[in-house]
Amino acid sequence: MRRRRHRVSHESASGGEFSSTSVFVTPMLDMAFQILAFFVFTYSPAALEGQFPIALAQGETAGEKENKTDDKVATDQPTELKSTLFIEARAREKGRLASLKVGTNNIEPDANETDRTEGLIKALGKAMIELKKTNPSEDRITIKGTPTLRWEEMMRVIDTARRSVDSKTNERRDLFPRISLGAIDQ
Repeated sequence: MRRRRHRVSHESASGGEFSSTSVFVTPMLDMAFQILAFFVFTYSPAALEGQFPIALAQGETAGEKENKTDDKVATDQPTELKSTLFIEARAREKGRLASLKVGTNNIEPDANETDRTEGLIKALGKAMIELKKTNPSEDRITIKGTPTLRWEEMMRVIDTARRSVDSKTNERRDLFPRISLGAIDQ
C-alpha cells in the first residue's frame, strides 16, 4: 500500500497525472483579459457622464482658494434650443407630397407648375426666403412629416428649407442649416 501512494504522488509531481484539486489558471486569466478588453474598447460614455463639477486644489496651500460665489461650471458647448419654426409635410397616396404648412400658414402650390409636388417645392422656397427675412438670427427649423411620406420628397423639403439658390446668379444662400426632424400622426 505504501508503494502505491508513493507512485501516485511521484507521477503527479513529475507531470504524468494531475490531482483532482489542480486548477488551470492560464485559460481563466486569458478569458478575463479578453472580457476586460471587450468592455474597454466598446464602452462609450455619454457626454454628461464625463462632466461633473469638481474643485481642484490650487497652489501650495492645497485646498485654499479664492472666494468664489459661483460654484457652477460652465461648458464650452452651446446650449441647444428647440426651434420655434416648423414645417409640416403631409403625404397623399403612394407617399407623394400632398400639402405643406409653414408655422400656421398653408403653402399653396405655384400656379405655373403642372406637377403639384414641384409647385409646392417652389412655393416653399419663396416662403422660406420670407421666413428668413422675418427671422434673420434663427438658424434652425423643425420639419415634421407623415410616416408615409417618401424619403425623396422629404429630402426635397429639407434641401429647400436648408438653402436657396438665386435663379439669376446661381448663388447659394444658407437659410436654416440646422434642421430637426419629427413625425406627424396622420
